[in-house]
Amino acid sequence: MRMRSATLYKVLAALMVLMATALVLAHTTALGTLTLPGAAQTIAGIVAGFGIGVVAAIMGVVGGKLLIPTIVLVYSVDIKAAGSLSLVIPLSPRGCETM
Repeated sequence: MRMRSATLYKVLAALMVLMATALVLAHTTALGTLTLPGAAQTIAGIVAGFGIGVVAAIMGVVGGKLLIPTIVLVYSVDIKAAGSLSLVIPLSPRGCETM
């Protein structure tokens, strides 16, 4: 599917503003942690992973930066730990075989 550059930029800008708003709200308000049951958290992670994959396919490498806010919001992990986890997630056993 082909998309005009202007439309793509608008979609990406909306995604970034939405994510920034969610992070600001999570940081400034006393919402507590997102306590989802294990199955719901797993489903949310799968859906978020699919969405991140789609955005990463459109944006390229920069799309992987959505991993950090997703880990913070869905799994209630500290932002510094989420940054470290986002570096580990792309590793796969298949990638390690070639080392």
